[in-house]
Amino acid sequence: MGLVKSGLSVLFFAFVALCIGSANVQAQTFSLKVCNTSKVSASVAISNLVAVGDKRFEVQGWWTVASGDCDTLGTFPQGWFYIYAEQTNTGQEVWEGDFPLCVEFPGPFDRVNTAGTTCTADNLKQFTSELVPSTTGTFTYTLR
Repeated sequence: MGLVKSGLSVLFFAFVALCIGSANVQAQTFSLKVCNTSKVSASVAISNLVAVGDKRFEVQGWWTVASGDCDTLGTFPQGWFYIYAEQTNTGQEVWEGDFPLCVEFPGPFDRVNTAGTTCTADNLKQFTSELVPSTTGTFTYTLR
């Protein structure tokens, strides 16, 4: 009977440690919401940390956010992330910054960004950088 209680105690504490670890990782992430207040549908690409505690970045896309919609794209590690958007199917209107990253068309795509990654000029896009603080649970980016 004592052996069963010991085994159950070990399982209980392992479960508690797993829950605390999981909650800690969850606390280090944010939900990314993109609101599109423009008059056109937008295709969105982002670059974010691969995981909490990982220093590598991944680049991924495309999410389509219709005009007038607010869509949650997912949950990502807090810290720096980068975002780029362009008018769906035409690319005539763009929301860009000054941080160059390679994307892929037509997508979807998801890859770890490595040193020396090259692409054609058409696939090199200028992303906007955003720093999401550790106190942020949801970060909203608005396309105007």
